[in-house]
Amino acid sequence: MTGWLKIIGIGPGGEELITPQVTSVIKEATDAVGYYPYIARISHFKHLRQHPSDNREEIARSKQAIKLAIEGNNVVI
Repeated sequence: MTGWLKIIGIGPGGEELITPQVTSVIKEATDAVGYYPYIARISHFKHLRQHPSDNREEIARSKQAIKLAIEGNNVVI
């Protein structure tokens, strides 16, 4: 089974800047991969497995997100 991977915008900026469309996608996701402070902004979604990393880890983050999606997870990055 293959999951999906969606690129969303969750930062920087205030929480009120996260659009309803992004919130909807987060609610459908199983995993969130991203920069520590941005992932912390969506930590109130308790169903979401969080995979935070440092700021300069873009390639590793991308590979991790793709791997998770191939394994059948619904991933936001």
